[in-house]
Amino acid sequence: SYDISLKITSKNGCTATIKKPGYVIVNGPRGSYDFDRGNSCLPHTVQFRGKTLDSATMEWDLGDGVVTQGNGFKHIYKQAGRYIPAMILSDTLGCKYTLPPIDTIYVYDYPKAEIVTEGLCYHQPIKVSNASFSKHEDPALKSTWYFNGSISSPGKDSFYMPAQRGFQTVRLIVENKGTCKDTAEKTLRIFAPISDFSIRDKHTCLGMPLSIINATDSDTGIIAYEWDLGDGTKHQGKDVTHQYNKAGTYTVSLITRDAMRCEDTIVKPNIAVIGDTISPLPVPIRRASVINDHKTELVFSKYPDFDFTSYSIYKSDKNGFVKFAEITRAEDTVFTDNQVNTLHQSYCYKIRTKNLCLLSSDLLISAPHCTVETSAEGVFEANHISWSPYIGFDTIDRYEIWRADADDNRRYQLLDSVAGDVLQYTDTHFSCYTKQYYKIRAVQKGGFKEFSNSDTALAKPYYINTTEANYTWRATVEDNEYVRLEWLNNAWSKHGIKGYLVDKYFADGNRMFQNKYFDAKDTVLNDRQVKVNDYSYYFRMRGIDNCEDTTPWSNPAQTILLKGYFDQASQKPAVSWSQYLEWEQGINFYEIERKQADGSFKVVGKVAKDQNQFVDMNAETSCTPDYVYRVRAVSNWHSRYDTLALSYSNEAEVLPRSTLFVPDAFSPDRNDINEVFGGKGQYISRYRIEIYNRWGEKVFESGDCLAGWDGQYRGEVCQQDVYMYHIEALGADNKWYNLKGTFTLLR
Repeated sequence: SYDISLKITSKNGCTATIKKPGYVIVNGPRGSYDFDRGNSCLPHTVQFRGKTLDSATMEWDLGDGVVTQGNGFKHIYKQAGRYIPAMILSDTLGCKYTLPPIDTIYVYDYPKAEIVTEGLCYHQPIKVSNASFSKHEDPALKSTWYFNGSISSPGKDSFYMPAQRGFQTVRLIVENKGTCKDTAEKTLRIFAPISDFSIRDKHTCLGMPLSIINATDSDTGIIAYEWDLGDGTKHQGKDVTHQYNKAGTYTVSLITRDAMRCEDTIVKPNIAVIGDTISPLPVPIRRASVINDHKTELVFSKYPDFDFTSYSIYKSDKNGFVKFAEITRAEDTVFTDNQVNTLHQSYCYKIRTKNLCLLSSDLLISAPHCTVETSAEGVFEANHISWSPYIGFDTIDRYEIWRADADDNRRYQLLDSVAGDVLQYTDTHFSCYTKQYYKIRAVQKGGFKEFSNSDTALAKPYYINTTEANYTWRATVEDNEYVRLEWLNNAWSKHGIKGYLVDKYFADGNRMFQNKYFDAKDTVLNDRQVKVNDYSYYFRMRGIDNCEDTTPWSNPAQTILLKGYFDQASQKPAVSWSQYLEWEQGINFYEIERKQADGSFKVVGKVAKDQNQFVDMNAETSCTPDYVYRVRAVSNWHSRYDTLALSYSNEAEVLPRSTLFVPDAFSPDRNDINEVFGGKGQYISRYRIEIYNRWGEKVFESGDCLAGWDGQYRGEVCQQDVYMYHIEALGADNKWYNLKGTFTLLR
């Protein structure tokens, strides 16, 4: 059904519209169809599908002259071409309707692959032509070649170089626009001779015939051989015997042609070797040089010609020159002799060359080359070096003197040079008179500009060095923990002092370390690897200069070891110590110091320099927590440095023997006799007392050292009676007291 609408416009531009939906009705069949899309090669099968709503019949025109009916079927196209299928619908009223086409079907014919070849010889390209064709409306084809299974460049024609003789396969695949393919395959037989030959002998001497043996192979008959013998001579025939008129090497070539007219050529450069029958000249020696004490090196020129068999190396001994080595490679022009002792003598060498016909050069015309042998000896503040002349160079430009410090892994440096006719040298270029290694280098003037090294020689100049020791200021114990060693940086050497070496010992002589190094700017060693309360330590030192020479030993420095003990006779703390060692100006006296409650020290005694013990007669016998002492050694005034030196010992604690007793009565009657009750004793460091009456009431207590009760309680005089006490105390010897008992207050 169709909608109808009408629009009217007046001259004045007014409009009116009317619309009637479904006003016109056209009867007829309705439907749709579809089929497999895509193109293909013959034969091509297509599936058709149709739908209708109100048709009586469904008719198909398949485009290839076939008309059929049905709503679903398969059809096979058997000819190449383009096809436009159509569906025709009919209803019961006799109305027919042909639906518009929806697609075109392309059916392609297969192409025809064909191969045409030209040529069948090995080593020659074979033209392979593509004679394929296609009946498709677009005749263009895609071609792919395969030679012996390997793909080649695509294209219409191709050139193929056979890899070997025999049967080979060529295959061609062609494809048209419809992706339809065809394959052609052809087997080719490749013909070719394989030219080859050999020389019976590696070389032949001049004037002797040379035989060439033909080793050609062929899969057909050979009809021709063409030889070029390299000296202008041509030859035809299978085998060749030829005599060359001049020594040298010759390139020989052979062209072989078989019955199929296929050819092969082989060229062998310099295969014919013709040796000379005249003795060769010797090769020049470039240098003979010392490598080390047991090795020399001989360098010579390479033999310039092909006519070579070997080099013979000759070395001189007491019987003249004797052959001792042979070299068979012309390129090996460096020979190492390990059978030498270069420290004892010079070695001379010659070389003979031998050609292919086993003729050798004349040894007499071979110029010898002899190594340089060096000696050295120390003289006063110098080393004198002398050497043998180098033999072999036409002219020597100079001799170079090379030197290495004996402690520097023989790193040689050029020291000086002298003219080529000078064979000695005196070395005075020293900052330090140490052992020195020397070697001489002979430098050729002109020629190859070679050089030759000598053996080595060792020498040390003798000299007199003046040095002065430094001064050790003191060794002292610090903070009762470590030893501080102090010295003056006043050692002297004409080579300059670079540092100091310090030795450390126990006082009994057992060494703890030796030659501990300090830089010249250092003047203090804080040694914490010590036990200052157990040992005295002895130090000595010496300066070391920039030439590793050392000064005499400085004055020693030995710390003071202090020990404490309780003197039974006086019942006083006492100390003894080891003497301090040693000051140049001597010891003036020793001062004994006792540690105070705040940690500071107070001088409690002074003794002469030759004494080493002290009894503290002024020590308080009680109410002192501990008795810790140290000793200080005081030097005499040092006039050179305008000062004096001090050395402290370790700290030593004395444990006196404490005592404590309690009386059983006292009488506080103000007659200054037995007026206070409390503990009596000596060397008590801590103390506490409590007193109770008979009813258990505390009437007195105190924590003061050895405090006593005056018989009063709260300002009132206590009556005569029996009282109880409890005293706790600690002696300076760490003895603990816990005393309880009764006593009587008398009035």
